[in-house]
Amino acid sequence: MSLEHIKLESFLKTSFIDYPDLISSVAYFGKCNFRCPYCHNGDLVRHSSNSVSSEEWLAHIKAKRGLIDGVVISGGEPSLTQDIRPLLEAIRKLSVKIKIDTNGSNPEWLENIIGEQLVDYVAMDLKNTPSKYEMTAGLKSFNTQVLFKSIDLIIKSGIAHEFRTTLMKEFHELSDLIEMATLINGSKVYTLQQYEYNPKQVVDRRYTPYTLDEMNWLKDQIQPLLKGTHVQAIGKY
Repeated sequence: MSLEHIKLESFLKTSFIDYPDLISSVAYFGKCNFRCPYCHNGDLVRHSSNSVSSEEWLAHIKAKRGLIDGVVISGGEPSLTQDIRPLLEAIRKLSVKIKIDTNGSNPEWLENIIGEQLVDYVAMDLKNTPSKYEMTAGLKSFNTQVLFKSIDLIIKSGIAHEFRTTLMKEFHELSDLIEMATLINGSKVYTLQQYEYNPKQVVDRRYTPYTLDEMNWLKDQIQPLLKGTHVQAIGKY
């Protein structure tokens, strides 16, 4: 099937941080069904053009075979792309690993690409506890049952994965992390990410980050609750 109908917002030629332990290239798909106020891709979420050909990105991957070990499908929210399978199948033929970044709102889409063995690594954002999800995701209403389906699917899939939460003092406290830990029991990795202000945010407001020391303290509180899960805190200060 032709790749002409699959358009990207942009792509990053080379990344050393987006796919754990691999050198990757990252594709950004426009549009997102969430409006997280702290999202640093606000321009992409609000004004998506999806004007870059996926064939152009694929040609770059082919040209860099041997240097690039993996690719990352990110966004926005890539599960909103109507049919991404032709692109994933084309990447598969190049023998590089495929990582998907998702908000977990489309478990059927995840189930299909996992079932067809078109993904090697899934990173799902876990925004907050169910009672705080709408506030944190910038939505008026949201059915959190789809999140539970995605979490269960990812954990049971057996593929490499991680869940991750961007922490801000306005949105998260220890009790929230304890509750979220119960939702992802049995997962491989849980990443606590430090918030950093970006002028391209969906809402132009400086939220309050936890310091790295504070994040490590939070990590130490929830690590005993997640047997077999590696909990890590990532930040700069």
